[in-house]
This record gives sequence, structure tokens and C-alpha cells, in this order.
Amino acid sequence: MTVFGSTHGGSHGGSHGGSHGGSHGGSHGGSHGGSHGGSHGGSGAGMANGVAFPMADPLLPNRDGGFALFQPSAFPDGEWTPDLAASAMTPNIMAQIKIGDFTIPAPDPATAGDIKAILRKSRRHLSTRAAEISAQSGAFEQYFAALLTVSSYSKPNTAILISLGRSIGGLIGMHFKWQYKRPRPVQVFPGLMPFLPTPPHASYPSNHATQSYVIAGLLAHALGTDGAAMAQYLDALAERIATNREVAGLHYRSDTTAGMTLGAEIVEQLAAIAPVQALINDASKELSDFHTVTDQLSLSEIIYQLNMTGGTHNV
Repeated sequence: MTVFGSTHGGSHGGSHGGSHGGSHGGSHGGSHGGSHGGSHGGSGAGMANGVAFPMADPLLPNRDGGFALFQPSAFPDGEWTPDLAASAMTPNIMAQIKIGDFTIPAPDPATAGDIKAILRKSRRHLSTRAAEISAQSGAFEQYFAALLTVSSYSKPNTAILISLGRSIGGLIGMHFKWQYKRPRPVQVFPGLMPFLPTPPHASYPSNHATQSYVIAGLLAHALGTDGAAMAQYLDALAERIATNREVAGLHYRSDTTAGMTLGAEIVEQLAAIAPVQALINDASKELSDFHTVTDQLSLSEIIYQLNMTGGTHNV
């Protein structure tokens, strides 16, 4: 995952180049590559200085005598990228997860109806969503960061919480993919020609759905009841990211709904684990700006404005 707020170029270059260059070698290679491309190449600050401003030789002040050495107390917490901080937490958290408690049944064989549903969604949405679908193929968590104006400096705990949701959700989702090994839509209908390269792992459940709903659920816990209005946007974003994978021709609808269910069950377990609870509490303090609603637009007003400007809407 990228350092939120560093540069769009780093994250997009990592996710987009990663996803297309290596399919889902892109998912990790893209997001992680974006992480280092964005944080080091983009920010030009903090611990990234040595990479952003290379020098052939160390600095040697023009004077005689020895050169001062220092002994810092530790590597600063604030210089960890959110994805690496989440990775450091993941083993301890995964050890407390009860995999057997998840209720994800075996999928039914795909039918002609499943393929028709993919074709209908692609025909309806692909021409207008192509850019976002491509961007979300790798570092889709950036969309949650943008929604909540999160950066690793302004809201560091929220940034780590987002990365943790992606990390844990991805690992557990992959467990069930390996268990059920459901064929991808393009295996059932070779003429489908998906918009994106088919990832090199099974179809069920959708990890984009699982991870998005884990992230949305964890953030909803951090927002609390006072932030319920913002939580609605999180749910809408999770649904959009998940559904976009169907539009791209990579998933059946049942992959998505299984991911939604699994994501909610993962959040329920995570919220009871002490280090996650502490992270949620810290993130809650960073998200207090979303507790006050000052005005609102009706759905009809939004649709009217979208129609006036030639935009698209999905009701």
C-alpha cells in the first residue's frame, strides 16, 4: 500500500503498472511498488530523502578532526509506511483469528445466467468506469484514503487501519480461494475477453469485495455512531469497488456477495482483538471531523445534477 497523500503518480504507477504488468503479481507488486515509488520518489521528505536526493559520496564537512555519530532511540514510528506497519502487526493478529468460525459455503457451479449477468454489467458500465476499474485493480485502498482525506502524516492510525484491513482480508480471502478453487468466468466462457488480465488465483470469494468490506467495516467502527453518515459512503465505495470486478469480467456476483459476507465476519473478529481495538480507538480520534453533518442533498437533487452535466448514475 502506498503512503497516502505522497503522490498519485507513485500509487497509480505502482497499482496500474503492477496490475497490467503482472496481473496479480501486480496486486502485491503493484501496491507495494507503488508504496515505495510514492513514498520515496514522491514525498521528498523524511526518511525518503536519501532516495529522493541521491549523492555519490557521504557529506564530509571541511574541517579536521572526527565526525559526529549519534545513537537515536529507535526508528521513528511516523516513518513506517502504513502497509509495512500493518504487515508487522499481521502475524500476531492472524494468530488470534478463528478461521473455522467463518461461514463461507462452497460455491455452486457457474451457469449461463451468471455469465449473462457479467455481460449485462459490462455493457452497462464498462465504457464509463474503465479508468477507475483499472486504477482499482491494484491499490484500491487509495479510494478509502481519498474519501476520508487520509495521509500517513495527517491520519497515521487511520492509514494503518486501512492497510491492516486489506492485509488481513486478503490473507483470509486467499485461504477460501485455495479451498474452493472456483474457476474464473473466462474459464467458463472463453469468449468473455475480460477488460483486465485474469488474476492467477481462484474466483471465489472476491478478494476485492472481502478486503473492501473489511476496510469499510473497520473504518465504520472507528467513526462510531456519531460518524454513521460517513459510514454510508464507505459502504457505497466498498460496493462500487467490488462490483467493478464483475464489470471487468473477473468475478461472478456470487463471488462478490461471498466476499461481502466474509468481510463482515472478519471485521467482527478483528474488532475483538486488543491491538486492533487500540488502533480503532486511535483512528477514531483522527476522524472526529466526520461527526457533524451540516446540510444534505436529496438523491433526486444529485441525480438531476448528474443528468444536467452528462454524468452517470446508478440507483
